[in-house]
Amino acid sequence: MSHKPNAINVEMLDSLCSAAQSNERLRAHLNLHESLDDPFQRMVVGMEPASYIRPHRHLITPKPENIVALRGRLGAVFFDDAGNVTETVEMIPNGISVGVDIPAGTWHSIVCLESNTAFLESKPGPYVPFEPDDFAPWAPAAGPEASAYSSQLRQLFCR
Repeated sequence: MSHKPNAINVEMLDSLCSAAQSNERLRAHLNLHESLDDPFQRMVVGMEPASYIRPHRHLITPKPENIVALRGRLGAVFFDDAGNVTETVEMIPNGISVGVDIPAGTWHSIVCLESNTAFLESKPGPYVPFEPDDFAPWAPAAGPEASAYSSQLRQLFCR
């Protein structure tokens, strides 16, 4: 195996957060795994507050997921099958919660609450693209309606 260790350092986080600011989706990621077929998928993600991750679940290909805050502030929002919020978890490095373990099949979204936020995401591989049924039918797809919906989700974490 030729893969060498990757330090998750300030330079990496700075680079990803800068790339996220200029990306249309307002997020950027760096895969730490060598291939999409790897049995353990790991990525570092830089994200900005206006980025939208449509509520989804990993049910068609059941996979749990882990999110750990490395920089900034983000929130995990969990929903029931009707789209009602059932739980929120705010994640801050060195905070009360620094991460969250998301069981397979759980409706969820991740929201960025502060500019220059970065997190580590991991889940079982291999990579499988989302199926239409993995996306919440009650949440808008990316577009004009998504901006208002995403803002509502971020408001759940207002202090």
